[in-house]
Amino acid sequence: MSAATAFQKVILALHAALAKEPALAGGRVFINRMRPLAASDATAIVVRLEGTRGRESVLGARDWTTLISVECYGRTVGATTAEAAADALVAAAWTRLAALQAPDLGLMEIGVESEIDWLRDADATSEVCVVIRLTATHRTPYESLTPWPT
Repeated sequence: MSAATAFQKVILALHAALAKEPALAGGRVFINRMRPLAASDATAIVVRLEGTRGRESVLGARDWTTLISVECYGRTVGATTAEAAADALVAAAWTRLAALQAPDLGLMEIGVESEIDWLRDADATSEVCVVIRLTATHRTPYESLTPWPT
């Protein structure tokens, strides 16, 4: 089995940043999960790889721009509405994401996009998902997808 790709390294680093103590969403921080909330959970976060675009290769290296979404889920539980649960979670996630430093994650650059999406379930009351997008710039050797040596 080969080493993890640079893309896996990026997603694992972002997951670790959101799951570090004090963990957001009560520690329910997942990678690429399709069903993030159990029936009893009020909140959860999913870090998802959206896509990657390579740029021109120079001197044996290829630079990549990878789009990552951070989905903050809230569900109505007791007196707390889905909107309120998701709003509090996205505020905490934004604070943590905005403080990230690219070198600490093994990246060349990381940026939080200036667009946030609010998605609601069919009845618009029981579950809300707020999506923050990040752009990560990183490098691999030209001949492989392994992370560039740091």
